[in-house]
This record gives sequence, structure tokens and C-alpha cells, in this order.
Amino acid sequence: MDAVVALLQEHFGLQADALGPHTIERAVSVRTAALGLHSPVDYLALVRTSPAERQTLLEAVVNRETWFFREPRLFPAIVRLIEPRLGLQRKVCILSVPCSTGEEPYSIAMALLDAGISASAVEVVGLDISLEALEAARKGFYGKVSFRGKDLAFRDRWFTPRGAGWRLSDTVRAMVRVQHGDVLRGLEPAYDVVVCRNLLIYLSPVAVAQLFETLAGALRPDGVLALSATESGLVPPHLFQHSADTLFRRRTKVETPPRQTPPAPAPRPPAPRPPVAAVPVENELDTILDMANQGSYEQAAVRCHEMLKRAGPSAQGYYILGVVDSARGNEAAAREWLRRALYLQPSHEEARLLLSLTGES
Repeated sequence: MDAVVALLQEHFGLQADALGPHTIERAVSVRTAALGLHSPVDYLALVRTSPAERQTLLEAVVNRETWFFREPRLFPAIVRLIEPRLGLQRKVCILSVPCSTGEEPYSIAMALLDAGISASAVEVVGLDISLEALEAARKGFYGKVSFRGKDLAFRDRWFTPRGAGWRLSDTVRAMVRVQHGDVLRGLEPAYDVVVCRNLLIYLSPVAVAQLFETLAGALRPDGVLALSATESGLVPPHLFQHSADTLFRRRTKVETPPRQTPPAPAPRPPAPRPPVAAVPVENELDTILDMANQGSYEQAAVRCHEMLKRAGPSAQGYYILGVVDSARGNEAAAREWLRRALYLQPSHEEARLLLSLTGES
């Protein structure tokens, strides 16, 4: 199974721990049986050489959890952000990646239309690596799981009841172009806004670094990036900086260095010191948790984000961030961190207990 995990990381940047316990193992077992192969070893031989089977395996392991107007305050913020850019000689371009089954890019389109913005002034693109998710997005038919929260007035405006679900209006569907693509393979530098939420947790540290480079290159010089609140601490400051609206990170301007005369020869460097042994991640997490328990919340949060950026997703790391936000009174953010901790490690009792104390059953 390790070889399949390595293959998914090599081709798609996915990190097995974040996909959930036994997800890959179940998918391999199902595909092995469906193809009539004798063992997972035979399946591995096939998936190594077949792009089509790699795509099928990917479809079996990706998480498509999404709904309309997820994190509602994002969408009016996008409207406010692009309004000054309307009326230029070009369309304002917004990218939603990964767009999954379409709820996010269609929510953006509905928010723009509700604000009186013409569909001809804006282009919304939804990009995803899953062909099955994109097919569902193109159909524009959604069940009740796609509609959450108390404010569903948008459903009355833009959907028609159809059988057991609702069909999205052609006006909204026409405003969004959904297309297949792998964001890690590069994007055109064409976007005013890129919305990329709840993807980083599924990627390896190497893929996360590559993703930020790609997203920075996809934005126009004055473009902005929107991430989920739980991912903002992973943003590299040399690529993105804070903007006036805390939901967004603005692309860092690249300054052209002035011409300089060749430097004088450097002095002979001192003899190298012996390397210092790295602190094990578990020990570092214990230290960070002690900081939080002693009330040093800001220091604990900074250290924890740095550790997650360096070592990748960690149930205990997300738990600590949940502790910090809960102590600060940021219950919504705390719940998001704790859900991520339990997604990675369902047996994490401390995270489960704290989540219940934040008001979630």
C-alpha cells in the first residue's frame, strides 16, 4: 500500500494521512476486485502504467464535501473587492479551485448577480482535477446536502424544484466556466481573485509550496488570494501579504533589484559547526501545547503554524490551534480546527471533548 500512497503523492501531491484512515486501502481493494485482479500488487502494476486508472483511483479518494455559500461572509467581500475593477477594458476574472461539484463558483456568480453586476463584466472559472465532480457541476442539479444554514433565500431566486432536488438556473450556469485541470501543473496569469479553500490539508508539504508558487503566478499584479481561516497561517510571506480585508492575501510585489557593482571577495568562512539535532515533532507539539496552557496563545499559534508548514498536517497540531482559538473566544475557528484534527485522527479524545464544549454535538 505504501507504493500506491507514493504514487498518489507523486502524481497529484496528495498526502495519505489527510485523506482519512483506510481510504486508499478501501479504494485499492474495490478497484482490484472490480477489475478481476488477483492482488493489490497486480493493481499497483496497472495503476503505474495507466493514466486512466490513476484518474479512477483519484476519483475514489478525493473529498467532495462542499455546499452553497460556505463561509457566507466571503461572497459579499468578493463583490466589494471587484467593484472598483469593473468598467476596465477587460473582464474581471475569478478562479475557484478546487471547485468540486460547483457549489463555490456558482455561489460567487449568484452573489455577483444579486449585487447587480452584469454577467458580461465578470468571468468565473471553476477548476478541478475530478472529472466526476465537474460532470455534476455541469448538470447543475443539487440535493438537500448542498443547502445548509438558515438563509436559503438564494435557492428561491436561482433554483427550480425538480424531483428530489433543485436545478440551478441557466443564467447562473452560463456565468461559470468549469474545466478540468491540475492546479499544481500551472495556471495562466489572468486572475483578479483566486479562491482556494480547503485544499492545503490534503497536500504534501512539497505540493503546498508548489501550490503557492502557482497561485502567485496566476494572479495579476494587484490580485488577491482567498483561503479558509484555518489555512491562512501557511501562507509564505514572500509571495503573499495581508490586505485590508482579512479574508484575502494580496500578492506580494516583486521589486526589481537595482544594479550593483560586483561585491568584494567574501572573507574566509569559519569552520562549520556540527549540525544540531532536529527536535522531534511530538516533542515540539508538547512544548507548544504547554505554551497554550500557560496562556501564551499568540506564541503558541505562531509556533504551531510554523510546525504545520514544515512538517505537514497533524491532528495534534490542529487540536492545539483549536485550544488557542477556543481560549480566545473564536469558537467557529476552533470548531474548524478540531474537525480537522478528528478527520485525521478520529480517536483523538481531547479534540472530541473540546469540540463538544464549543457547542457542537
